[in-house]
Amino acid sequence: MPSDPDSVSRLIDSISRHLISRARPVSSPIRTPNACQPFVDGKTRFTSQSVPGVSVKDYLARLYRLCELTPETLLVALIYVDRFLRGSAVPLTVFEVHRLLGVACVEAAKFHFDDFYDNVFYAKAVGIRLRELNSLEEELLEGMEYRMLVTEEDYQYCLNRLEAERCLQEEAASAIKGQCEQMQTEEDQSTSIPAVLQAARVC
Repeated sequence: MPSDPDSVSRLIDSISRHLISRARPVSSPIRTPNACQPFVDGKTRFTSQSVPGVSVKDYLARLYRLCELTPETLLVALIYVDRFLRGSAVPLTVFEVHRLLGVACVEAAKFHFDDFYDNVFYAKAVGIRLRELNSLEEELLEGMEYRMLVTEEDYQYCLNRLEAERCLQEEAASAIKGQCEQMQTEEDQSTSIPAVLQAARVC
């Protein structure tokens, strides 16, 4: 898979858009389970008390840079997120995206690389305490039923899905732009009519 800056940026953008589209909005903060209590009111330990101030895209770009990830590990991380969500009864919200994505990137790096950082480093990169990272790793793996292996079919399916979603988004953006331009043209034409009438009255 291409690893040039433009390709990586497009991949990060596609992954972040995919996760944002899946995360349902929540209007108010919710109580976070502690490290010894996996669920509270249907929420997991991945639930933050507030929505992080950094965007998902910027957060993923930061993880990519700090953890020295590859495009392949980013896709594997997304596959891990999908597996966890399929095995979890808790829906994804904006309060879980960052932590879930961050821990999935850590697990993808550990599975993909022979040499990787320790959890002290990864905890700082993800932005959580070491104790939390250890706990969240366990929950992610249990939710995935420890299915770490990603086949070529899994990988290609994930990549094709992201590309298809991006094409749809670009087509929708192009259609909206066309509609806006058409409305602007009609507005310009309507505002020019009084000037024409005024000129006619002068004559």
